[in-house]
Amino acid sequence: MKRTLLALALVLSCFCGIQAQWLQPTVDAPFVKVLTPTTKGTIKPGTNQVWWGYYADGMQRDAIGTQVAETVEQAIFIKGNDPFMAGKKIQAIRFFLRSLKDVSEVRVWLAKPNAAGQPPANTKQANVSVTCDLTKLQAGDQDQKHLGIANDIALTQPFEVPAEGVFVGVTFEIEALSDLINASPIVTTGSGTDVDNSLWVRTAVRIPNWADAANKGFGRAAIQVLSEGAIPENALDAKDFDPVYMKPGKRTIVPVTATMAGTKQVNSLAFTMKVGNHEPSKEQTVNLPQPLTLFGQELQLNIPVNAPMQSGEYPVEVTITKVNGEANGSPHATSKGAFVVLEKEIVRNVVVEENTGTGCGWCPRGIAGMMKLRDTFGDRFIGIGIHRFNQSDPMFISKYERIAWSGAPMCMLNRGDQIDPFKGSGEGIVKDFQEEMERTSAIEVSVSGVLDDAKTHVYATANINPLVSGNFKLAYVLVADEVFCPKDNWRQMNYYSARRRETQPEEMAQFCMGGAQGTKLFEWHYDDVAISSSYDNNGKNQVQIDALEAGKTLKHSFTIDMPTDAELLSAVQTNKLYVVAMVIAPDGRIENAAKSHVTPIAGIHDIEGTQTLTEVARYTIDGRRISQPQKGVNIVKLSDGTTFKVLVK
Repeated sequence: MKRTLLALALVLSCFCGIQAQWLQPTVDAPFVKVLTPTTKGTIKPGTNQVWWGYYADGMQRDAIGTQVAETVEQAIFIKGNDPFMAGKKIQAIRFFLRSLKDVSEVRVWLAKPNAAGQPPANTKQANVSVTCDLTKLQAGDQDQKHLGIANDIALTQPFEVPAEGVFVGVTFEIEALSDLINASPIVTTGSGTDVDNSLWVRTAVRIPNWADAANKGFGRAAIQVLSEGAIPENALDAKDFDPVYMKPGKRTIVPVTATMAGTKQVNSLAFTMKVGNHEPSKEQTVNLPQPLTLFGQELQLNIPVNAPMQSGEYPVEVTITKVNGEANGSPHATSKGAFVVLEKEIVRNVVVEENTGTGCGWCPRGIAGMMKLRDTFGDRFIGIGIHRFNQSDPMFISKYERIAWSGAPMCMLNRGDQIDPFKGSGEGIVKDFQEEMERTSAIEVSVSGVLDDAKTHVYATANINPLVSGNFKLAYVLVADEVFCPKDNWRQMNYYSARRRETQPEEMAQFCMGGAQGTKLFEWHYDDVAISSSYDNNGKNQVQIDALEAGKTLKHSFTIDMPTDAELLSAVQTNKLYVVAMVIAPDGRIENAAKSHVTPIAGIHDIEGTQTLTEVARYTIDGRRISQPQKGVNIVKLSDGTTFKVLVK
């Protein structure tokens, strides 16, 4: 199973109110949560040295691979004009290794880009190539959330980052897969952490040409370099933030991410906020209860603000002015973004995508969490159970986004951070859901679904009303409730059957010893089961829409294929089908979503309820009208004028 872990950000919360007329913040009651370092390398940085990379110590680590034994190469690219690395010298390379079994060679290398801007065809002929002594390497998984063990390889002489930049790579020669860990040897930071230049991949068989895999949902390669050069002592880099949508006069969180960029640990910071053309706010100081100690560690400054009463877009700058009471030594001290105050309030529904499977013994916890959300939030909850934990699961789905899950049960709320579907991020999944539900949405969406007479396709129609413009994406999912089959292979694995009920939360009691489902395997009627979607078998979304324009409604139709597996179809009740439409923002998060019951085509009525929707015409792809379905692509027209493309096999 391919597994990926999201980066765990440091969270710094403070309270900031912006007066509607002057837009000036005030701050009180700061709260800081500091990430614990995890990497145990062998080379400690010296004077003017730090471990640098797109991966930072403390991030969670997952692994990806092609699932076959072959030569696997990975790399990151350091730009020649990188704000930090330009002109620096590389003294060592750090990478993470999961297993040495059946590994015949491990190499680290440095290479200038070729004429095509890619790593070299033969990395053994790179500018620097070091074959590692296998007897001195450390391998294994540090823990479930931090895969791989750090290995530090010193260079015989320093390598200065050239003007054209440099690829930093690692090559594994894998001869066999007697240790299945080697099916996923590339250690990454996982979905939701993608940045440019952070992951290049090539393998001998499956991916024979170098591929830029950054921003593809795999995260960043866990590769670092020991950098040497002039480094400020007290420094925090501030990153730009996406537009923050606000309701007039309502309180909203403004998230600003900052990265430790100096040699001294960070004990405090001070910042100002500038909104529009107004003067910056009074400088506010925040003391961290625990210091940041590692170069590259991130913290997130969450600033609650009261939005202006007048709608419009307000440019915002948050500047970290001081670190440890001294002037911030970073050249990137200012984070830029915008407040977008919307004209009307749009209800945000919350999509909860859960990674689960019948073979997952801890997944009854996910079942309990999803049930709790459904009972608590009703229609605001849009559950999608993604059965991809084990391929033996009769509900296993291939036609879905290839989300790099950290394990199971695990979930994402509107494709945010991966969290436990029962425990949430720490205070329970209900609290996380409530916070996500209260975020302002800039897009209103509705959806409807029609099941054809043959019960082989669902015709979905989404209506999108945006208050903002942008390059959003649209995806559809078909989910089913009360999916049930009495066969043994449909039973749910349950590790909680060995736990006493009094040791578990009330919602978990039924799965514990003596409970109604307190057996190692139990029968279950599964809800929120994803059975099909607009994604193909390779995880690619087949829906393409134009950029959204504020104030202009988009109507879109798409045909979702019903599954063809006979056993699965026998377990699905067609009167328990629902279609979900998800509008996905440019940053990959779900901006809003809608869910609707799927109705048989003969039972659908128009909005006024006066006309039954029926199929009135059918055409071939070249426009010829036909009286019966023909093999290939057919165009179906309904009585309300809606048309759908249907693939007849």
